[in-house]
Amino acid sequence: WLKGLGFRCQWCLSVPIMPDDVEILEQRESAEENAKKKARRSRWGQEPSKEQLANQQIVPAMDTDGSRPGGGMPQMVVPGMQVPGYVPGRGYLQPQVPMMDYSVQAAAAKEALEKAKKAALFQKQIQEQMAQMQGAQAHNQLKPKKLVLDSFGRELDEEGKVMPITRPVISTLKVNKDIFKSEEERKKEREHQKKVALGRFFDKSLERSKRGDRTQRRHFKFIEHGSLLKAEQRIAEKVQQRRMGVDTKQDKDRDRKKEKKGDDEEMDPNLMELGTRKTKEIIIRRRDPVPEIEWWDLKAFKEDPKAADETYPWLCDDDRYSNLIEHPIPIEPAVVKEAPQQTMYLTKKERKKLRRLRRQQRNQEIRDKIKMGLIAAPPPKVKMSNLMRVLSEEAVADPSQVEAQVRAQMEKRKKDHEDRNARSKLSPEEKKAKKQQRWEAGTTGNNAAESFVSVYKIKELTGKNKYLVDINAQQFHFTGVCIIISDMPSLVVVEGGAGAIKRYRKLLLRRMKWKEDAAEGSDDSDAEGKAADGMDCQLVWDGVVKTRSFRNWKVHNLKNESEGRKVLRERGAEQYWDMMERFRPANADI
Repeated sequence: WLKGLGFRCQWCLSVPIMPDDVEILEQRESAEENAKKKARRSRWGQEPSKEQLANQQIVPAMDTDGSRPGGGMPQMVVPGMQVPGYVPGRGYLQPQVPMMDYSVQAAAAKEALEKAKKAALFQKQIQEQMAQMQGAQAHNQLKPKKLVLDSFGRELDEEGKVMPITRPVISTLKVNKDIFKSEEERKKEREHQKKVALGRFFDKSLERSKRGDRTQRRHFKFIEHGSLLKAEQRIAEKVQQRRMGVDTKQDKDRDRKKEKKGDDEEMDPNLMELGTRKTKEIIIRRRDPVPEIEWWDLKAFKEDPKAADETYPWLCDDDRYSNLIEHPIPIEPAVVKEAPQQTMYLTKKERKKLRRLRRQQRNQEIRDKIKMGLIAAPPPKVKMSNLMRVLSEEAVADPSQVEAQVRAQMEKRKKDHEDRNARSKLSPEEKKAKKQQRWEAGTTGNNAAESFVSVYKIKELTGKNKYLVDINAQQFHFTGVCIIISDMPSLVVVEGGAGAIKRYRKLLLRRMKWKEDAAEGSDDSDAEGKAADGMDCQLVWDGVVKTRSFRNWKVHNLKNESEGRKVLRERGAEQYWDMMERFRPANADI
């Protein structure tokens, strides 16, 4: 009877539930649900009344024969024990259970039990495989991997295949990242950009709002390798299709629909729509035969009645020609362009005359202001020559005093003139800056951006000549270098203005006396004859460069040729040394 109440002890857990027991349990569960539904509050929040509870069907705890309601073993209710569907003092609530087929439910329960067993077995197998994989992975981590190489030194895998070499990930520019992208990634990026541009709710005015109001900077536009060749091939294919009369409009519409759908997968060729290719009908027109005479020449020719069949039957009509020439009527242009105004340059005599007229006009304006009383008249300019004529009475009364006053006025006028000249003069700093600007820009007003360069090869540079080369280069504000090496020719490279370079060239090639020190120190009479041979200082090259190679002027006393080349290499001017070595004077072959 405990089994009828739903209790199971430990030794009878394996006993299966009979169909009668399942029916009784389901009746009790449905009775509990109905009791809960009936005891539920109404939609206005009121609890069920006592009359509603009394109308429920009450079933006594025992039937007349002492068995459970609905048949089965007798039911015993222990005080304090909760039995589903049982109300103390009133019995069981009898639910209204419809007639059901319990064999279908038993089959469903059996099928669910089999599925649960299969799932548990499958889960167990997965856990065993995971444990094996973890153990193998831990074993492989402790064991180093074998390195297998072929005869060419390439790494092989376990199957004996050559392993591909992967490029190491290194830091690089953003421009170079596109090189390592695959073709599929580039295709996806292009399709995404097309979708965004063709979007229905995309506002093109907000496209640059991410970067802000900052203007776009200029940058290099790198062209991918092979992009121009692909574009050329694409254009050639289009031209060829156009010549063949192929209509690509349907293909374009199909591609446009595919882009709108966003179908990234490849289209199955078996699902493609079949259609007929429209081709334009090629019309071949027959060319007319070339006539004996064109229609525009018919007025100038006439038929020859005496011509035979094989000869040319046309003659020039001389009656239509004369010695008169027909001139067409000139048509004036609608808009007349104004001739550009040419600058007029005055001669030296004309400039002097113009200056004299301006000075006369300025003095005349001062006289007019004095006549109108706007300014006071200047005092008379008294000198010793016009003393008696200007101050006749005062000079006679006291000539010594008048002479002293006149001399004082003369000294004052001279002092004022000297003060005006001193104020108009430049200060020493301004004079130096003006002189430097003159030598740097050139005496002829050349462009200061251009730099004139001269390269000299000096056989021996010592003593006084070394000082003159150095001090003159500083005074002309040159930039360059002077390399002096013992037992080797010296190299002088100067950069500056055109006028300064010209003067420096005359100094080195004409005015300098290179053999003067040698002639004074030796008694050899042949020294004077060697002084004028012109081989002591030679001009290797002179020309114009865009930018200067040196920042200042400096003299270097070095030991060998390698040090001299190093000095020029640091400034990017090593070519001057090569020019000096390859230089060959014109008179060497005479």
